[in-house]
Amino acid sequence: MTGLWRVGPAQAVGDFEVRQNWALVMERRRVKVGRGRYAGATTRGEGFETLTRSITMLGVSMLLAGLAGCSAEQKELGRQISPNQRLVAVLMESMTGGAAGSVHEDIYLNDQGLPLSLDKPVFSGVGCDRLSFDWANDYTLQIHYETTCVVGQFTNRWFRPSDVAVGRPVPVEIILIRN
Repeated sequence: MTGLWRVGPAQAVGDFEVRQNWALVMERRRVKVGRGRYAGATTRGEGFETLTRSITMLGVSMLLAGLAGCSAEQKELGRQISPNQRLVAVLMESMTGGAAGSVHEDIYLNDQGLPLSLDKPVFSGVGCDRLSFDWANDYTLQIHYETTCVVGQFTNRWFRPSDVAVGRPVPVEIILIRN
């Protein structure tokens, strides 16, 4: 068995150049699995393709399982129309993570009479006790929260899309007040 090199699972090659090419192919096809080991792949790629397919299927399965456990169903807890009847503030609640999950509360602003846009909340908090809001005037919304609330997102200015579209944005000021 002089001149034979063991270069891979069940593969023997007698030419040094082929061995170098195989090493280059393997370097490009390495897939790291756990503690610095690499998954074995043949020069024909069957092992690599099988491993890639397995990893992809595992990832898809985990994603679907995660989405099933984390899907949040939102429900409206309250809404208030601004004094000039142009805007509406809506408080939404969602539960995530099943029975041991957390309660998320979001406040959205929207033009009155348009479908509610749940894209970007002006306030987002987790575990808020007695979260409330009210209009101080036509363009000032006050949000009240308890000290136990974890504020994840807040913006202090919001612009009506209809005002921005015609080039004269009038900001709505949002004031956060800790009780």
